[in-house]
Amino acid sequence: MEKNQEKIEIYKPRDFAERLAVTFKFIRKNFGVIMKNTAWFIVPIALIQSWFMKDVMGVFMNASLLQNKLGTDYVNLLISYGATVILMLIVTVILYSLTASMIKAYDRGMLNKNTTIGDLKDFGSFVAKTFLIMLCAMIAAGGSAFLAGAVLILISPFLVFLLVVGVIVVLPSLSLIYYPAYYEGLSVWESIVKGFRLGFKHWGTTFLMVIVLSIVFGVIQYVLVIPLYIWLFVKMLLLSDTSHWYEPLIAYLTTLVSCLGSYIIIPPMVIGMSFQYFGIREKEEQVSVLSQLDDFENL
Repeated sequence: MEKNQEKIEIYKPRDFAERLAVTFKFIRKNFGVIMKNTAWFIVPIALIQSWFMKDVMGVFMNASLLQNKLGTDYVNLLISYGATVILMLIVTVILYSLTASMIKAYDRGMLNKNTTIGDLKDFGSFVAKTFLIMLCAMIAAGGSAFLAGAVLILISPFLVFLLVVGVIVVLPSLSLIYYPAYYEGLSVWESIVKGFRLGFKHWGTTFLMVIVLSIVFGVIQYVLVIPLYIWLFVKMLLLSDTSHWYEPLIAYLTTLVSCLGSYIIIPPMVIGMSFQYFGIREKEEQVSVLSQLDDFENL
């Protein structure tokens, strides 16, 4: 944040359009420091994950073209796929925590172009909270979806569409469960309960925010995954009967670009949902008014 720039108020009455606008304004004002600190994590992890994803793609191509019997490739596939999933979870936890800690530092007036990860005092605690909240959400949501799906299938397979409806209803509420822990210092359980309650109560605007952010920033991801799709298409149609020395390199580089595309959209999504949470909390609790009263009393 430059000194000559007006500071964005975190808590301020905003409608949906204003929340969306302030999201892009925040990204524009702090783009450099966000990308600098994000790159420290996403580049090394993407370099590692791309290697495992390349192996997954290789097994997939062999299986789809029936060029060989998989045999021990099943083991390699499981190892590579498992490593890919674990790395994706790790980078998601890190980027959620890192982005939220930068937003909190900005609110304190402590975020500028020279800010490093070591300056973000909340980062470590946010990582722990993010991991625990994500773990609880995955267990609860996954278990509930499995039980509900099993019951619906037993009653009638045609009722499975109700599970899809349930996911659509619950997803916006789950998208806010992290932010009370970040910005109010609540415990893991308190954050899940409050975030879910606020997301459910303001389901319409929260769902719309998720959709709009996914579309806008999803374009970046889709553009960066295009090289991988082109390579797979060319490999399947033109190179299926041949093997060249440069194929592993191309597969690795295209997968690397795809990984970076999937990671780079996480911080903007967190920023957008943070301002959605700020707007909801301001509407519910008048945080800015209470803050002004506290400042007045301290005079």
